[in-house]
Amino acid sequence: MIVKKEKRENKKSDGFTLIEVTIAMAILSVGILGVAGMQVASMNSNRNAGNITSNATWAVTRVEDLMTLAYTHADIAAGVHTPSLTTDSIDNNSNGFIDEAGEGGNLTISWNVVDDSPVTRSKTVTVSLTRTGQGGTKTVSLTQVIPEIL
Repeated sequence: MIVKKEKRENKKSDGFTLIEVTIAMAILSVGILGVAGMQVASMNSNRNAGNITSNATWAVTRVEDLMTLAYTHADIAAGVHTPSLTTDSIDNNSNGFIDEAGEGGNLTISWNVVDDSPVTRSKTVTVSLTRTGQGGTKTVSLTQVIPEIL
């Protein structure tokens, strides 16, 4: 008599085990955390770039305003000029209003005027706009030579 041995078939799994799913979720979570960190860094960089652009715009506007003044005007007399926050014609606290009563803020502007530099009958004006905030202090400086026009 011949005895046939039955073949045992290996049972194949049709899904994933709990351990495989847990490991996959852990890897996915690490990836998502990395992307979230990049988003935060990107938002901070965009905010800083926007602030620098705003600072440069205010500084350029001040240089242009000073260039329109008469050569003997008090605002372009030699020395350092630092107007108060309520009379400086900029939005110091970034609330959309310029020079409102009691205005404070983290934005200040000043300019330094040097007579007869680099040549006689000219003034060199350096406008500096400084923003103090969470990222530290950032300053934008622009220099313009204003000649005396006769």
